[in-house]
Amino acid sequence: MATGGGARWCLAAAAIGLAAACSVDHRSLGEVWVVPEDGTPAETVWRSTNLADVLFLVDNSASMNQEQAALARALPAFLETFFEEAAARGIDPSLNVGVISTDMGTMGSVLSTCDDPVDGDDGCLRHVPSGAVPGCAASYPPFLSRAAGDDYAIEQLALDLGCIAALGTNGCGFEQHFGALRKALIENAAPGGCNTGFVRGSYAAVDGGPAVVTPTVVAVIVLSDEDDCTVRATHPEMFDPARTDLGHVNVRCFRYPEFVETIDETEAALRGLAGEGHYLVLAALVGVPPDEPACNGRGDALDGCLATAAMAERIDPEDPSQLVPSCNTATGLAFPPRRIVELVRRFGPDGFVASICDAEYEEPLRAVALRILDHLE
Repeated sequence: MATGGGARWCLAAAAIGLAAACSVDHRSLGEVWVVPEDGTPAETVWRSTNLADVLFLVDNSASMNQEQAALARALPAFLETFFEEAAARGIDPSLNVGVISTDMGTMGSVLSTCDDPVDGDDGCLRHVPSGAVPGCAASYPPFLSRAAGDDYAIEQLALDLGCIAALGTNGCGFEQHFGALRKALIENAAPGGCNTGFVRGSYAAVDGGPAVVTPTVVAVIVLSDEDDCTVRATHPEMFDPARTDLGHVNVRCFRYPEFVETIDETEAALRGLAGEGHYLVLAALVGVPPDEPACNGRGDALDGCLATAAMAERIDPEDPSQLVPSCNTATGLAFPPRRIVELVRRFGPDGFVASICDAEYEEPLRAVALRILDHLE
Protein backbone atom coordinates (compact mmCIF):
# COMPACT_ATOMS: atom_id res chain seq x y z
CA MET A 1 0.00 0.00 0.00
CA ALA A 2 1.33 3.41 -0.98
CA THR A 3 0.98 6.24 1.51
CA GLY A 4 1.89 9.88 1.46
CA GLY A 5 1.62 13.19 3.24
CA GLY A 6 1.36 12.13 6.88
CA ALA A 7 -1.18 10.27 8.99
CA ARG A 8 -4.25 12.24 8.02
CA TRP A 9 -3.65 11.37 4.35
CA CYS A 10 -2.89 7.67 4.87
CA LEU A 11 -4.59 5.81 2.01
CA ALA A 12 -6.15 2.37 1.77
CA ALA A 13 -5.68 0.36 -1.40
CA ALA A 14 -8.67 -0.66 -3.55
CA ALA A 15 -8.77 -3.97 -5.44
CA ILE A 16 -9.99 -4.12 -9.05
CA GLY A 17 -11.02 -7.31 -10.83
CA LEU A 18 -9.51 -8.62 -14.07
CA ALA A 19 -11.48 -10.07 -16.95
CA ALA A 20 -11.13 -10.97 -20.60
CA ALA A 21 -12.05 -8.43 -23.27
CA CYS A 22 -15.00 -8.44 -25.67
CA SER A 23 -15.24 -6.12 -28.67
CA VAL A 24 -18.78 -5.98 -30.02
CA ASP A 25 -21.24 -3.04 -29.78
CA HIS A 26 -18.80 -0.49 -28.37
CA ARG A 27 -20.21 2.65 -26.82
CA SER A 28 -18.53 5.51 -25.05
CA LEU A 29 -18.99 5.84 -21.31
CA GLY A 30 -19.85 9.47 -22.04
CA GLU A 31 -23.04 8.30 -23.77
CA VAL A 32 -26.29 7.14 -22.21
CA TRP A 33 -26.42 3.36 -22.35
CA VAL A 34 -29.61 1.64 -23.39
CA VAL A 35 -29.64 -2.09 -22.77
CA PRO A 36 -31.67 -3.89 -25.46
CA GLU A 37 -34.84 -5.67 -24.42
CA ASP A 38 -33.72 -8.78 -26.27
CA GLY A 39 -30.37 -10.31 -25.48
CA THR A 40 -29.82 -8.40 -22.26
CA PRO A 41 -26.33 -9.26 -21.01
CA ALA A 42 -26.47 -11.97 -18.39
CA GLU A 43 -23.65 -10.38 -16.44
CA THR A 44 -21.25 -7.47 -16.44
CA VAL A 45 -17.53 -8.13 -16.59
CA TRP A 46 -15.13 -5.41 -15.52
CA ARG A 47 -11.72 -5.09 -17.10
CA SER A 48 -8.78 -3.47 -15.40
CA THR A 49 -8.01 0.07 -16.54
CA ASN A 50 -5.09 2.43 -16.96
CA LEU A 51 -7.30 5.43 -17.83
CA ALA A 52 -7.54 8.49 -15.57
CA ASP A 53 -9.51 11.61 -16.50
CA VAL A 54 -8.77 14.41 -14.02
CA LEU A 55 -10.93 17.53 -13.94
CA PHE A 56 -9.91 20.64 -12.01
CA LEU A 57 -12.92 22.76 -11.04
CA VAL A 58 -11.43 26.20 -10.36
CA ASP A 59 -13.24 29.13 -8.78
CA ASN A 60 -12.50 32.16 -10.96
CA SER A 61 -14.25 34.80 -8.87
CA ALA A 62 -12.57 38.01 -7.75
CA SER A 63 -11.01 36.64 -4.55
CA MET A 64 -9.07 33.72 -6.05
CA ASN A 65 -5.76 35.14 -7.28
CA GLN A 66 -3.50 33.79 -4.50
CA GLU A 67 -5.23 30.43 -4.44
CA GLN A 68 -4.86 29.88 -8.17
CA ALA A 69 -1.16 30.70 -7.85
CA ALA A 70 -0.82 28.16 -5.02
CA LEU A 71 -2.51 25.52 -7.18
CA ALA A 72 -0.07 26.17 -10.02
CA ARG A 73 2.86 25.68 -7.62
CA ALA A 74 1.44 22.32 -6.52
CA LEU A 75 0.79 20.86 -9.98
CA PRO A 76 4.34 19.49 -10.48
CA ALA A 77 4.06 17.53 -7.22
CA PHE A 78 0.68 16.12 -8.27
CA LEU A 79 1.87 15.00 -11.70
CA GLU A 80 5.26 13.72 -10.56
CA THR A 81 3.61 11.65 -7.82
CA PHE A 82 1.09 10.25 -10.29
CA PHE A 83 3.58 9.14 -12.94
CA GLU A 84 6.48 8.16 -10.67
CA GLU A 85 4.32 6.11 -8.32
CA ALA A 86 2.59 4.53 -11.33
CA ALA A 87 5.98 3.37 -12.60
CA ALA A 88 6.84 2.01 -9.15
CA ARG A 89 3.58 0.01 -9.15
CA GLY A 90 4.10 -1.29 -12.68
CA ILE A 91 1.19 0.75 -14.07
CA ASP A 92 1.32 2.34 -17.53
CA PRO A 93 -1.25 5.13 -17.04
CA SER A 94 -2.99 7.26 -19.64
CA LEU A 95 -4.00 10.67 -18.29
CA ASN A 96 -6.44 13.28 -19.53
CA VAL A 97 -6.47 16.50 -17.51
CA GLY A 98 -8.67 19.55 -17.99
CA VAL A 99 -10.07 22.62 -16.26
CA ILE A 100 -13.55 24.10 -15.83
CA SER A 101 -14.74 27.11 -13.84
CA THR A 102 -17.50 27.67 -11.28
CA ASP A 103 -19.10 30.34 -13.50
CA MET A 104 -22.48 29.17 -14.79
CA GLY A 105 -23.97 32.63 -15.35
CA THR A 106 -26.91 34.29 -13.63
CA MET A 107 -29.98 33.28 -15.68
CA GLY A 108 -29.93 36.59 -17.51
CA SER A 109 -29.59 38.95 -14.55
CA VAL A 110 -26.86 41.54 -15.03
CA LEU A 111 -24.42 41.68 -12.12
CA SER A 112 -21.17 43.62 -11.97
CA THR A 113 -19.25 40.47 -11.00
CA CYS A 114 -20.55 38.29 -13.85
CA ASP A 115 -19.35 38.81 -17.43
CA ASP A 116 -21.80 36.41 -19.09
CA PRO A 117 -25.25 36.69 -17.49
CA VAL A 118 -26.72 33.81 -19.48
CA ASP A 119 -24.65 30.68 -18.82
CA GLY A 120 -21.11 31.78 -17.95
CA ASP A 121 -18.55 29.17 -18.96
CA ASP A 122 -21.32 26.54 -18.93
CA GLY A 123 -19.14 23.65 -17.73
CA CYS A 124 -17.02 23.67 -20.90
CA LEU A 125 -13.32 22.95 -20.62
CA ARG A 126 -11.26 26.15 -20.40
CA HIS A 127 -8.07 26.15 -22.42
CA VAL A 128 -7.14 29.77 -23.14
CA PRO A 129 -3.57 30.36 -21.91
CA SER A 130 -3.14 32.83 -19.08
CA GLY A 131 -1.32 36.03 -19.86
CA ALA A 132 -0.16 36.12 -16.25
CA VAL A 133 1.90 32.91 -16.47
CA PRO A 134 5.27 33.11 -18.24
CA GLY A 135 6.17 30.44 -20.78
CA CYS A 136 2.66 29.54 -21.94
CA ALA A 137 2.00 28.37 -25.48
CA ALA A 138 -0.08 30.52 -27.82
CA SER A 139 -2.96 28.02 -27.65
CA TYR A 140 -3.95 24.69 -26.12
CA PRO A 141 -6.38 21.88 -26.95
CA PRO A 142 -9.51 21.58 -24.77
CA PHE A 143 -7.67 19.16 -22.47
CA LEU A 144 -4.13 17.86 -22.07
CA SER A 145 -3.10 14.20 -22.39
CA ARG A 146 -0.07 12.14 -21.47
CA ALA A 147 0.66 8.44 -21.34
CA ALA A 148 3.64 6.89 -19.60
CA GLY A 149 6.54 6.79 -22.02
CA ASP A 150 5.41 9.86 -23.96
CA ASP A 151 8.05 12.44 -24.75
CA TYR A 152 5.71 15.03 -23.20
CA ALA A 153 7.83 15.92 -20.16
CA ILE A 154 6.04 16.01 -16.82
CA GLU A 155 7.54 19.43 -16.14
CA GLN A 156 6.10 20.76 -19.39
CA LEU A 157 2.72 19.20 -18.66
CA ALA A 158 2.70 20.91 -15.25
CA LEU A 159 3.52 24.26 -16.87
CA ASP A 160 0.86 23.82 -19.54
CA LEU A 161 -1.75 22.80 -16.99
CA GLY A 162 -0.85 25.82 -14.88
CA CYS A 163 -1.33 28.01 -17.96
CA ILE A 164 -4.92 26.87 -18.46
CA ALA A 165 -5.77 26.53 -14.75
CA ALA A 166 -4.92 30.19 -14.06
CA LEU A 167 -8.42 31.29 -15.03
CA GLY A 168 -8.09 34.76 -13.57
CA THR A 169 -10.57 36.51 -11.32
CA ASN A 170 -13.23 37.87 -13.67
CA GLY A 171 -15.65 34.99 -13.17
CA CYS A 172 -19.07 35.19 -11.58
CA GLY A 173 -19.28 35.67 -7.81
CA PHE A 174 -22.14 33.16 -7.71
CA GLU A 175 -20.08 29.96 -7.61
CA GLN A 176 -22.14 27.04 -8.93
CA HIS A 177 -19.77 24.13 -8.44
CA PHE A 178 -22.32 21.33 -8.57
CA GLY A 179 -24.03 22.60 -11.71
CA ALA A 180 -20.71 23.08 -13.50
CA LEU A 181 -19.52 19.62 -12.49
CA ARG A 182 -22.64 17.84 -13.69
CA LYS A 183 -22.74 19.78 -16.95
CA ALA A 184 -19.05 19.10 -17.63
CA LEU A 185 -19.07 15.37 -16.95
CA ILE A 186 -22.48 14.38 -18.25
CA GLU A 187 -24.16 16.62 -20.83
CA ASN A 188 -21.01 18.25 -22.20
CA ALA A 189 -19.09 14.95 -22.24
CA ALA A 190 -21.65 13.30 -24.52
CA PRO A 191 -20.98 13.07 -28.27
CA GLY A 192 -21.25 16.53 -29.80
CA GLY A 193 -20.74 18.28 -26.47
CA CYS A 194 -18.00 20.81 -25.78
CA ASN A 195 -16.09 18.23 -23.68
CA THR A 196 -16.43 15.25 -26.02
CA GLY A 197 -13.51 12.86 -25.67
CA PHE A 198 -12.45 13.96 -22.21
CA VAL A 199 -14.20 11.16 -20.31
CA ARG A 200 -13.12 7.82 -21.74
CA GLY A 201 -13.79 4.14 -21.21
CA SER A 202 -15.77 1.65 -23.27
CA TYR A 203 -18.70 -0.72 -23.04
CA ALA A 204 -19.09 -3.83 -25.16
CA ALA A 205 -21.97 -6.29 -25.23
CA VAL A 206 -22.86 -9.42 -27.16
CA ASP A 207 -26.52 -10.41 -27.24
CA GLY A 208 -27.03 -13.07 -24.64
CA GLY A 209 -23.45 -12.79 -23.40
CA PRO A 210 -21.72 -10.66 -20.80
CA ALA A 211 -21.37 -6.91 -20.97
CA VAL A 212 -17.70 -5.97 -20.73
CA VAL A 213 -16.76 -2.60 -19.27
CA THR A 214 -13.35 -0.96 -19.52
CA PRO A 215 -13.74 1.83 -16.96
CA THR A 216 -11.95 5.09 -16.42
CA VAL A 217 -11.14 6.84 -13.17
CA VAL A 218 -12.84 10.23 -13.17
CA ALA A 219 -11.18 12.46 -10.57
CA VAL A 220 -12.52 15.91 -9.69
CA ILE A 221 -10.39 18.41 -7.77
CA VAL A 222 -12.27 21.51 -6.58
CA LEU A 223 -10.48 24.76 -5.71
CA SER A 224 -12.77 27.37 -4.18
CA ASP A 225 -13.05 29.76 -1.25
CA GLU A 226 -16.88 29.66 -1.13
CA ASP A 227 -19.58 27.02 -0.94
CA ASP A 228 -21.67 25.74 -3.81
CA CYS A 229 -24.67 27.84 -4.82
CA THR A 230 -26.17 25.95 -7.75
CA VAL A 231 -29.50 27.71 -8.22
CA ARG A 232 -32.62 25.91 -9.36
CA ALA A 233 -33.84 26.93 -12.81
CA THR A 234 -37.18 27.84 -11.21
CA HIS A 235 -35.61 30.57 -9.06
CA PRO A 236 -34.00 33.22 -11.30
CA GLU A 237 -34.89 35.81 -8.67
CA MET A 238 -31.89 34.60 -6.69
CA PHE A 239 -29.70 36.63 -9.06
CA ASP A 240 -31.93 39.67 -9.50
CA PRO A 241 -30.25 42.76 -7.98
CA ALA A 242 -33.60 44.58 -8.05
CA ARG A 243 -35.06 42.08 -5.57
CA THR A 244 -33.88 43.98 -2.52
CA ASP A 245 -36.49 42.12 -0.47
CA LEU A 246 -34.23 39.06 -0.76
CA GLY A 247 -31.31 40.83 0.91
CA HIS A 248 -27.75 41.24 -0.29
CA VAL A 249 -26.91 38.98 -3.23
CA ASN A 250 -23.80 37.65 -1.45
CA VAL A 251 -25.82 35.95 1.29
CA ARG A 252 -28.93 34.83 -0.59
CA CYS A 253 -27.69 31.27 -0.96
CA PHE A 254 -27.50 31.09 2.83
CA ARG A 255 -30.86 32.80 3.39
CA TYR A 256 -32.81 30.80 0.80
CA PRO A 257 -31.55 27.21 0.72
CA GLU A 258 -34.79 26.19 -0.98
CA PHE A 259 -33.63 28.11 -4.07
CA VAL A 260 -30.56 25.90 -4.56
CA GLU A 261 -30.33 22.33 -5.79
CA THR A 262 -29.96 19.61 -3.18
CA ILE A 263 -26.76 17.73 -2.43
CA ASP A 264 -28.68 14.53 -3.12
CA GLU A 265 -29.24 15.55 -6.75
CA THR A 266 -25.55 16.01 -7.43
CA GLU A 267 -24.61 12.86 -5.54
CA ALA A 268 -27.09 10.88 -7.63
CA ALA A 269 -25.66 12.32 -10.86
CA LEU A 270 -22.11 11.43 -9.87
CA ARG A 271 -23.09 7.96 -8.72
CA GLY A 272 -24.76 7.60 -12.09
CA LEU A 273 -21.30 7.95 -13.60
CA ALA A 274 -20.15 5.11 -11.37
CA GLY A 275 -23.13 3.10 -12.54
CA GLU A 276 -21.93 3.61 -16.12
CA GLY A 277 -18.60 2.03 -15.27
CA HIS A 278 -16.50 4.86 -13.92
CA TYR A 279 -14.57 5.02 -10.69
CA LEU A 280 -14.98 8.45 -9.09
CA VAL A 281 -12.52 10.31 -6.87
CA LEU A 282 -13.73 13.64 -5.46
CA ALA A 283 -11.36 16.08 -3.76
CA ALA A 284 -11.86 19.65 -2.56
CA LEU A 285 -9.45 22.39 -1.54
CA VAL A 286 -12.02 24.59 0.16
CA GLY A 287 -12.57 26.86 3.14
CA VAL A 288 -12.35 24.37 5.99
CA PRO A 289 -10.23 25.52 8.94
CA PRO A 290 -6.67 24.28 8.29
CA ASP A 291 -6.04 23.40 11.94
CA GLU A 292 -9.23 21.34 12.39
CA PRO A 293 -8.47 17.58 12.03
CA ALA A 294 -12.17 16.77 11.67
CA CYS A 295 -12.29 18.78 8.44
CA ASN A 296 -9.06 17.70 6.74
CA GLY A 297 -8.61 14.22 5.28
CA ARG A 298 -10.54 11.43 3.61
CA GLY A 299 -14.28 11.49 3.20
CA ASP A 300 -14.74 8.66 5.67
CA ALA A 301 -13.02 10.76 8.37
CA LEU A 302 -15.15 13.91 7.97
CA ASP A 303 -18.23 12.95 9.99
CA GLY A 304 -17.58 15.58 12.68
CA CYS A 305 -16.60 18.43 10.38
CA LEU A 306 -19.95 20.14 9.95
CA ALA A 307 -20.46 20.23 13.73
CA THR A 308 -17.33 22.30 14.36
CA ALA A 309 -17.80 25.94 15.33
CA ALA A 310 -15.86 27.33 12.37
CA MET A 311 -18.14 25.55 9.90
CA ALA A 312 -21.34 27.15 11.22
CA GLU A 313 -22.94 29.51 8.70
CA ARG A 314 -24.01 32.87 10.11
CA ILE A 315 -24.16 36.45 8.92
CA ASP A 316 -21.10 38.47 9.87
CA PRO A 317 -22.29 41.14 12.35
CA GLU A 318 -19.46 43.42 11.23
CA ASP A 319 -20.30 43.01 7.54
CA PRO A 320 -23.89 41.86 6.84
CA SER A 321 -23.04 41.39 3.16
CA GLN A 322 -21.06 38.23 3.94
CA LEU A 323 -20.93 35.22 6.25
CA VAL A 324 -18.45 34.81 9.07
CA PRO A 325 -15.29 33.36 7.49
CA SER A 326 -14.37 29.77 8.29
CA CYS A 327 -10.67 30.47 7.75
CA ASN A 328 -8.61 33.60 7.29
CA THR A 329 -4.87 33.35 6.72
CA ALA A 330 -2.18 35.11 4.73
CA THR A 331 -3.16 32.89 1.79
CA GLY A 332 -6.72 34.16 1.76
CA LEU A 333 -10.19 34.40 3.24
CA ALA A 334 -12.76 31.63 2.84
CA PHE A 335 -16.26 30.76 3.96
CA PRO A 336 -17.89 27.55 5.29
CA PRO A 337 -18.13 25.00 2.43
CA ARG A 338 -20.82 22.91 4.09
CA ARG A 339 -22.43 21.57 0.93
CA ILE A 340 -19.12 20.65 -0.69
CA VAL A 341 -17.82 18.90 2.44
CA GLU A 342 -21.03 16.91 2.79
CA LEU A 343 -20.87 15.78 -0.83
CA VAL A 344 -17.24 14.71 -0.48
CA ARG A 345 -17.99 12.93 2.81
CA ARG A 346 -20.51 10.71 1.04
CA PHE A 347 -17.77 9.30 -1.20
CA GLY A 348 -15.87 7.86 1.75
CA PRO A 349 -12.30 6.75 0.99
CA ASP A 350 -12.58 8.20 -2.52
CA GLY A 351 -13.23 11.68 -1.12
CA PHE A 352 -10.67 14.20 0.19
CA VAL A 353 -10.92 17.63 1.78
CA ALA A 354 -8.10 20.04 2.59
CA SER A 355 -8.02 23.73 3.42
CA ILE A 356 -7.63 26.35 0.74
CA CYS A 357 -6.26 28.57 3.52
CA ASP A 358 -3.11 26.44 3.73
CA ALA A 359 -0.13 28.13 2.11
CA GLU A 360 0.69 25.14 -0.11
CA TYR A 361 -1.38 22.34 -1.66
CA GLU A 362 1.23 19.72 -2.52
CA GLU A 363 0.37 17.33 0.32
CA PRO A 364 -3.33 16.82 -0.45
CA LEU A 365 -2.72 16.70 -4.20
CA ARG A 366 -0.17 13.93 -3.72
CA ALA A 367 -2.77 12.01 -1.72
CA VAL A 368 -5.32 12.42 -4.49
CA ALA A 369 -2.80 11.17 -7.07
CA LEU A 370 -2.17 8.07 -4.99
CA ARG A 371 -5.86 7.36 -4.58
CA ILE A 372 -6.42 7.60 -8.33
CA LEU A 373 -3.63 5.05 -8.81
CA ASP A 374 -5.32 2.69 -6.35
CA HIS A 375 -8.00 2.19 -9.02
CA LEU A 376 -5.58 1.64 -11.92
CA GLU A 377 -3.69 -1.42 -13.07
